[in-house]
Amino acid sequence: MCYYLAGTLSPPLKSRLMSVVSAADGDAVQYGVEFGVVSGSARSILVAERICLNFMQRMSGIATATAAMVAAAAGHAAKILDTRKTAPGLRLLDKWAVALGGGTPHRMGLYDMMMIKDNHIAAAGGISQAVAAAEAYIQQHGLDGVQVEVETSNLDQVQQVLDV
Repeated sequence: MCYYLAGTLSPPLKSRLMSVVSAADGDAVQYGVEFGVVSGSARSILVAERICLNFMQRMSGIATATAAMVAAAAGHAAKILDTRKTAPGLRLLDKWAVALGGGTPHRMGLYDMMMIKDNHIAAAGGISQAVAAAEAYIQQHGLDGVQVEVETSNLDQVQQVLDV
């Protein structure tokens, strides 16, 4: 992954580096285990090093945290979903890291699902009213296939959503 990203960000750099990787994206590696070797001029390696380390640290942290949550949810009918709220310009990489950790892709943006949040519920007068308004909007605007998701704060609200 790192070699690919470094080369993508600076194509001439990729031609000056060679790498041998012994672990695949998503593989768990233990502290101290060598999982790749990069060779090339010292200058090329030093230029690519910071890019690679920054991406590897960020993505490894996200994948590791996701894997821990997936393990905690094992045995239950639950999925660990990602968020569209990421650092600017890193959404695809962050979502890739979540997937590598065993998480499930969720929304890419505001356009691919209608989400009902607490302020919408309050404005509509309740969960059932908010869902009805969302479904009416979807039907009126020919948005067939757009799903509605309701953000809840407690189990009572979850039950209200299930009852709708």
